[in-house]
Amino acid sequence: GAGDASECSCLLHTLLTTGTASKEEAALLLCGLLLGFGLDAWVCVGRLKTGEAHMWVLTRGAMAVPCFWEPITGVRFSQADAAVWPYMSVGSVFNHQRLFANCQADDSIPLTSFMLEEPSMWLKLEVPPAEAPGPAWVPLELHPPVPDPNQR
Repeated sequence: GAGDASECSCLLHTLLTTGTASKEEAALLLCGLLLGFGLDAWVCVGRLKTGEAHMWVLTRGAMAVPCFWEPITGVRFSQADAAVWPYMSVGSVFNHQRLFANCQADDSIPLTSFMLEEPSMWLKLEVPPAEAPGPAWVPLELHPPVPDPNQR
């Protein structure tokens, strides 16, 4: 009902300055930030080793090598940290443009391939344009300032 905190929508500035973002909101914010820096970033929806449902961020490097980011703490786990990953399984990944469902026989993190472009491993789910989360991202070409010939 009215006044219920779970129904409150906050501005990005409010979430960042007060630190009140939920785990899910933090994952979305972190993914957006990493996309803004030009990384191949995805929100993962899966389970922790404790069995709890969880969302975290994946960035992919060369050959789709995964790097995981814990959204609340900012801790980053590389492939070399596989023994200490807190994640058990991943069911789907998404970003501002695409949504994929994991269709691998074993969805455990150590055995999951993050080659999202491989249709035998990841099913691309179509999102109707009217239901897309926002406008399509368009890269902005930046140019150096042009001096004004009328100013000295």
